[in-house]
Amino acid sequence: NATVIPKPLSLEALRAYLAKNPVASVAKGSPVNKRSLSKGGYLFRENEAGDSLFILQTGKLEALKQVAASPADNRTEIRVAEILPGQVVGEMSVLDGRPRSLSIRAVEDSLLLELRAHELRTHLSSQPTWLRVLIESALDRLRTMNEKLLTKSPLS
Repeated sequence: NATVIPKPLSLEALRAYLAKNPVASVAKGSPVNKRSLSKGGYLFRENEAGDSLFILQTGKLEALKQVAASPADNRTEIRVAEILPGQVVGEMSVLDGRPRSLSIRAVEDSLLLELRAHELRTHLSSQPTWLRVLIESALDRLRTMNEKLLTKSPLS
């Protein structure tokens, strides 16, 4: 008895659905897929292409950024955020087509809903051009600010 995710598909509709169905079943042919991730497993890694966004249903994830303590040091990962149920990850790459800015790893066994980039882009293509430009501009500023903060570059 799979439950169909509401249409038209939007993040608001998914959030409302998840609030009523914490561990959702996904019908075959739905644009949303289930994805499980074991503790310690990576959902994706920094600089990979982003072809999906994810909504965490159960479990806990952490966002990691590669940094170097000094130019001579090897790069290491630092924890920059915790992702809890109901939160979305991976949306920046899906929306702007640029590589992943962070790595996402499971802190505990987790269940996620996956929305492929094609589905979201199809929905966005029917929106006004100004809205897409606004989204891309905001994401560009966010990526720039994140990089400056995480590399301790002076803000300008």
